[in-house]
Amino acid sequence: MPENGALSPEGANSYNDVVTFTCNQGYQLEGASSVRCQADRTWSGPVPTCTDIDECATDNGGCAETCTNVPGSYTCSCRQGYVLMPDKLGCEDTDECATDNGGCAQTCTNVPGSYNCSCRQGYVLMPDKLGCEVCGHCLGGDVNCDPVSGVCSAGCQDGWKTQLCDKAVDPPMDLTVTDITDEGFKVTWSPSPDPDLQGYRVVVSELDMTTAVNQSTIQTWLQVVGLTLETDYIIRVTVSVLSDGSWAQSNATTAEATTRMVSSTALEFVPVTETTTSLGFTWVPPEAVVTGYRIMYGQEAATEQLSPSPGPGESSALIGGLQPAVMYKVEIITIGVRQESLPLVGQKETEPDECATENGRCDQICTNVPGSYRCFCRHGFVLIEDSHGCRVCGHCLGGDVNCDPVSGVCSAGCQDGWKTQLCDKAVDPPMDLTVTDITDEGFKVTWSPSPDPDLQGYRVVVSELDMTTAANQSTDEAWFPVVGLFPETAYIIRVTALFSSGGWRSQSEAAVIPARTAATPTTIPPTTIPAATTQQTSRMTTRLSTKPATSTVQHAPEAGWDEESSDDATTPSAAETTKQTSGMSHIHVHQTLDSNCTTRIGYRC
Repeated sequence: MPENGALSPEGANSYNDVVTFTCNQGYQLEGASSVRCQADRTWSGPVPTCTDIDECATDNGGCAETCTNVPGSYTCSCRQGYVLMPDKLGCEDTDECATDNGGCAQTCTNVPGSYNCSCRQGYVLMPDKLGCEVCGHCLGGDVNCDPVSGVCSAGCQDGWKTQLCDKAVDPPMDLTVTDITDEGFKVTWSPSPDPDLQGYRVVVSELDMTTAVNQSTIQTWLQVVGLTLETDYIIRVTVSVLSDGSWAQSNATTAEATTRMVSSTALEFVPVTETTTSLGFTWVPPEAVVTGYRIMYGQEAATEQLSPSPGPGESSALIGGLQPAVMYKVEIITIGVRQESLPLVGQKETEPDECATENGRCDQICTNVPGSYRCFCRHGFVLIEDSHGCRVCGHCLGGDVNCDPVSGVCSAGCQDGWKTQLCDKAVDPPMDLTVTDITDEGFKVTWSPSPDPDLQGYRVVVSELDMTTAANQSTDEAWFPVVGLFPETAYIIRVTALFSSGGWRSQSEAAVIPARTAATPTTIPPTTIPAATTQQTSRMTTRLSTKPATSTVQHAPEAGWDEESSDDATTPSAAETTKQTSGMSHIHVHQTLDSNCTTRIGYRC
């Protein structure tokens, strides 16, 4: 009997019996359907076989979707999401959501052949495609969060990164503001450990949110410049990252700072009188509103404050009471309307006090000056060539008050009888003063020439006893004719030598001699006169050899020797004149009348 088939009849068979073969359902007969038993006890043909029929090969076995052949039969089946209909051939969709919401945490949506789980706004499907979790920190809120993928379409809120905005980004730590000036400051912070770090952004703005600086850096510091003095600023620093191809940044770490007042400039130490115990200095104020200054000073650190402090309109100061030969540090802090400036710093050493040791080797007065010291002399003394010793002043006109105690120069000139700027060299008056050729209207004055190499000439002053000046003339000669005087009148003649030494003018004491003009010749009537007598002329001669007399004439170097400047000064008192003329009684007068006097009316002989 073939496998998966049957034969008929069953049982024992005899000669000439015919056996018929059949196959079970789902199989088909391969070979003769019957055989005969032969006389030789064999069958007339081989026993047929039953092979499986592939029902799916014909019209998919009538299945709507999947036909699966099985031995002796076949089955229809449906893809996932579908179930076999009662006819075992067709397929219909399965509503997975009908059973336990399809396993979805929130929303189950049936679709042909399957179903989808989804989440409400603000939630995103978890990796198991069933559960829901809160959306990431999307910029703009949940509206920008894809509820299926969770991607934040507008990016992340500050402090989060990745496409889902679900990983935190730490802000900068240890934010510090240092080195604050009138136009900026330095901002520093600790490095971020984030593996997606790309750098940092620093934003500086005023309180009204006006942005002054917006700059990126890969450093952990930024020097901010170009700001306005005495202004409040807010500094915000964020971490910048690049994660999953999306840029993000941390929350900002914030600090505040106020720029300072601008500093003064050009600190300069200037010479002062007391250089051993004082420091004087100047500075240039800033081009800003200054309300005052604070001056600090000290040897190692500027810990002492100058009081009173300089006012807003000042630009110099003097610190006293210091120690000689000590280095001092000086700081000038400029005070503005709201803030103080950084200090303007300088150093200066006070002068050593050379005068403290043996009076600086000065004879009289020792005074410290910048970088050194100087010796001075008391009134009436002048410094000698070694710049330390003192000697008595020269013969200055007006006395010692006009003697420079350092140079010895006589500022008002010399007393009569002295020359040079120091008035320390004597000059002799004219010698051998003589009056000759006396007439009723004049006479001739002569003297010995002065040998002084600085001689510039002479001055002759003739005055009456009442001190009326009759003549005041200069001459280069050693004689001078005086004319235009009154007859029978007593005169005093004073002659001084004039000098120029080192550009300074001076004069000697005056040599003085009296003289008297002759009487006017009388007119004699015509008569016979011996011939020898007519040849004689009328003359009067007075010859006097005098010693110099002390003069009261005084001349400043710059006054010159002009005639007018000596008119009154050279006129003696009446008493002096009387004394000086008392010796005139010995004058010998010899007078002879000229014959012309008798022939010309009004002729003066």
